[in-house]
Formats: sequence, structure tokens, C-alpha cells
Amino acid sequence: MKINKKISLQINDFDVLKDKDYIIEISGIQKDGPIVERASQYAIMVEKRGVWNILYKHLKENQSKNKISNLQLSYNLFALDWMCYFQYKGKEILLMHPVMGASSAECLVQQAYTIGCESFIRIGTTGSLSTDIPLYSSIVTLASIRHDGTSEHYLPEGFPALADISFSSALSKQMKKRGMEVTEGISYTTSTRFRENLESLFKLNKELGVLNIEMESAAIFAVSKALKMRAASISLVSDCLASEDDTKEIEGTLKGVPQYSDYFTKGIPEIINMFEATLETIGEDLYQGKRYELVKKEIEKANYENHAD
Repeated sequence: MKINKKISLQINDFDVLKDKDYIIEISGIQKDGPIVERASQYAIMVEKRGVWNILYKHLKENQSKNKISNLQLSYNLFALDWMCYFQYKGKEILLMHPVMGASSAECLVQQAYTIGCESFIRIGTTGSLSTDIPLYSSIVTLASIRHDGTSEHYLPEGFPALADISFSSALSKQMKKRGMEVTEGISYTTSTRFRENLESLFKLNKELGVLNIEMESAAIFAVSKALKMRAASISLVSDCLASEDDTKEIEGTLKGVPQYSDYFTKGIPEIINMFEATLETIGEDLYQGKRYELVKKEIEKANYENHAD
């Protein structure tokens, strides 16, 4: 693994959180693609830019209330997007830039590993396959059927894509403590957003108890397994494929797309709830890995050598 001495760059970019172009400076060690400015123990991913912006604003509010500390907005030159570092109860956490789909999620896990992360948590949306799982409730995925197209490059054929059970159970416990309705079980990870075989999916639900369909979990579990990281995936049920409206062919309506009028009033508060439950789980987590400390020392060494020069 090649580690370069600390470097500094200035780039012009449009900040989605402001209204004008400006110059930012990025310093760090170039390591497997990303420029690593700060090591982190935990990585959290979301799927949508709007959700990321809302959570970043939420973190800024929490910092003003002294609930979190050391908030740092960072630009990932490898992905050309924003990331956010912060501390909560002494734990270093990274809110990664948003992505959607298995191959994009693969890149995030790999980047999180480079930055020193030992645990990776997906906070996403999903379509439930049963009307017994209501809209805006939560699903904690313990395993996922691998139709994602990415996990096959990390796991042998027939090997299951599994979450870290103890970490996932801790997340579920925290969500229930916050009064959230949570279902735990098996998900179906697909490689396509707009082509869903409803008959096959409903059969999986009826015969095998598969709860939902989404696009990232199997890949995240597979890559994390290969890198010896812990992984968890929690989802907000933003649509129900088994509902009458979703199974009808309605002109101009895509199956699996939430009703946005309700999504922002009912869904976003639940995603913030998920995020807070995730932070509480991390804050109480006793896991002690080695990778974070190794990457932290690499950054400190690069900084020292650069200063000495």
C-alpha cells in the first residue's frame, strides 16, 4: 500500500450547501485513490443528496448544542463529492457522500476501509413486499439475496450475504427504544432500479419470508466480509410494492417510487430517527479493531515527515 507524504491542493468547486463558487484547500495523504485527511472508525452512507444535506444540517445543529464535536466538511477528490467527519462520544464517524446501487456502494465501502473504518452502516430506503410491513416503518436487514451483480466478485457462488448480526441487533434495539416500528429479516438486493419482477418477488415473500427489495445491502455485506469489516443495513419503507396502487399500471407512475408529498413529512423525520439511533449504537459500541489506529498513525507519520521537510 503506497503512502505519499502530506499534500495540499486547492480546487474550485460549487458547494451545494452555499450559493457561490469558492476555493477550498485539501490536505492529507494520497492512499489508494482518496486523499485521507482524517481517520475514522465508523462510516455511514445514505442514498440521496437531499437526505445527506438534511443530515449535515442536523449535525451542525447538534454541534451547536454540544451533542457532537469536531465537525469537518471534507471533499473527496476520488469521488468528486462531499464527506463529513465528526465525533460522538469519543468515536470518530464519517458521513460519506450519497450513492445509489451496488457498484457505487462497493466504492464507498472500499473508500471507508482506506480511511480506517472498521464498521459500515447503510441508512437507505426500500420497498416492502408485504402490506404487513407498513409505510415509514423500518427494516433491519440481517441477510440479503444476491442479485446485485457486485457481490459475485467478492463471495463464492452460493455463499450468503450476511450483516454483522450483533451490530445489527444493537441498531434494532436502539431504534425500538426510540419508539420506531422495526422488522428484522431477509432483503432482496437488485441491480436495477426500474425493472422489478413483482410475481417473483411476491413469491419470495410468501414462501420464504423475504421482506423487501433494495439496491445496496448484498454488495455492502460482501465487500465488508472480504475486508473484514462489520456491516449493517437499515431501511425506511418508502413504498410498498404489494399495495394496490403499486401493482396497477398507472400512466406516469413508476413502481417503487415513494409519494413525495408524504415522504418529506413522514419519511424524513424517521430517517433522522434512524440516524440518531445509529449514533447511539456507535456511542455504546465496545468493538475494538486495529485498522483505525493503523491509519491514524499513518496520517500522523505523514504529517510529521512533511513538517520535518
